[in-house]
Amino acid sequence: NCPICKQEQEKLIVDYSGTKKFDDYPFWGDEIGAGFSYRDDVGMFFETNYYERDILPLFGYSCQKCDYTAEQEAHGKQPPLRLLQDHLRKDHRLTLCNLCVDHLRK
Repeated sequence: NCPICKQEQEKLIVDYSGTKKFDDYPFWGDEIGAGFSYRDDVGMFFETNYYERDILPLFGYSCQKCDYTAEQEAHGKQPPLRLLQDHLRKDHRLTLCNLCVDHLRK
């Protein structure tokens, strides 16, 4: 669904050109050409640079206070979310909201 108008859409494109219409993109399955990345779990295409810089970090487990990322430490013993929660508690005396954590998009 579109995050703005909430209308049901199979696929969405996040593009800053502002000049193209949806039908102008050359769809080929989950590809629309060079310069775009598709994220299957949200059904959206993003400009690759924007995706790597701004979107991909939102799906990871990283600290906003320092450079810590749970993926660096993950050894299969504890899930990344638990590692991040431990880091926040020990290093910054912060916690994540349990209500938010329990309802994360999986």
